[in-house]
Amino acid sequence: MSKDPKTIRCIICDSEFTYKEIEDINCCPNCGCKDSPCSIQEDLKIKINWHELRILTIWASNWAYKMCEESSVTCLEKIIGRLNKQKPSKEFAPLTLKEEAQELANYYGNDVELSDFDGGTKIIKPHSKFKN
Repeated sequence: MSKDPKTIRCIICDSEFTYKEIEDINCCPNCGCKDSPCSIQEDLKIKINWHELRILTIWASNWAYKMCEESSVTCLEKIIGRLNKQKPSKEFAPLTLKEEAQELANYYGNDVELSDFDGGTKIIKPHSKFKN
């Protein structure tokens, strides 16, 4: 008896399912996400420089934080999180300015002020385990 292959992946939680597992439902059985899932069949590998990827993620993040609803921002953050897992080396720069500010806050043990697009600022606090 052959096992049905996993064909669908949730864009938020990365769980994979067969068509039969999601046949009669309208959300991810694992996390409840209602966004359109990914077709595993469309997975691909691309050649891209980390700096180019960083440019794309910074632009996408800036746009999402300014123009998108919270669910779209969450979706983008999950995708960037999966990209970060493929980071070739810890010496490579973070993929977003928010992550870069967090690294600076952690390294120096001080708050970092990050400007946003509507004239406001966000304070990035160091994670306590990184304080000097």
